[in-house]
Parts: sequence; C-alpha cells; structure tokens
Amino acid sequence: MQAEMRHYRTHCVRAHDAGSLAALRLECASLLADALALDVSGADLLPSLTDAIVFHAFADALPALDGLAEAGLRLAVVANWDVSLHDVLARLGFSGRFEIEVTAASVGVAKPDPKPFRVALDRLGVDPSRCVHVGDDPVTDIAGARAAGLSAVLVDRTGRAPDSVRDLSALARRLGMAS
Repeated sequence: MQAEMRHYRTHCVRAHDAGSLAALRLECASLLADALALDVSGADLLPSLTDAIVFHAFADALPALDGLAEAGLRLAVVANWDVSLHDVLARLGFSGRFEIEVTAASVGVAKPDPKPFRVALDRLGVDPSRCVHVGDDPVTDIAGARAAGLSAVLVDRTGRAPDSVRDLSALARRLGMAS
C-alpha cells in the first residue's frame, strides 16, 4: 500500500479530469497487484482498491470551519489532490464551506511548490500577508505556505511537534480569535 500511496502522491498532478484520474487509479491498482504478487490485473483489482479508500472528517473540522466563517474569514482549500477533491469534500459534508478549492492537479504542481498557494491567493484576490495556511505536513503545508509568503499553522494531532495545535478547536485561539 505504501508503494501505491507514494505513486499516487507523485502523480496526482496528472489527474486533472475524469479520464486522467481513471488512468492514474488503474496505474495505482496495477502497481499494488504487482507489489503484492497477485495473479490479477490492475483492472481486476481496481474496484477493491477504490472501495478500500474511505475518508472521514475529524469531529473538530466542521465546527472549526463554521466558526472561522462566522468570524468573517474567507476559506479555501489548497491540496495535493486530484480532480475528485470536490466530490470527496461534498461526501464529507464540507459543501459550501470553501470559497475556492485548488488542487495539485488543477495547477499541475504539488505543494510544497508555492504555485498552488499563489493560485489560491490570486483567485481570492488576497495578499499573502493577510492569510494563514493550516495543514498537517511540515514540508508540503508549512514550508510550502511560507515559500508563498503566507503564515502557517501546523496541526499535529499527536501533540509532539513544537509550535503546533493539537486539533482544530485550538485554531481560533492560535489565530488570536475568541475561542
């Protein structure tokens, strides 16, 4: 599975429409079938792979997003993801909570490259000095955001990373807003 996930992360920038997403998913399934030495094709394994990938929102996500929006903040997603992000966000109950969604696939490059962040800033019409990016990866999220001129907050649910928040309920306090 780790080989499949690495392949996806490396190549998700190519999955900018339904056809290219289907091709990437088939590549991932074929890679997994080979890695597991299964006597099945990638096409045969693909339904099992896609059925096995299930996303769940953390319990603090929706309340935090709603609180930030109620405070007047404009929200955007900048993600190393493919064309399916909008649908995944909708299934998780996040529809209408983000003004824009920028994926690696939509801009052709993944974070930590600053381009996805800059595209989001351009679409929002906002100066980077007035934005904060919140993410869970010190390299792709924090270093990437800072390379684009944004402030950044690391979410580390283990509580081990210094200068991070453990969950999104602490985000409002970190941003200097009422809790």
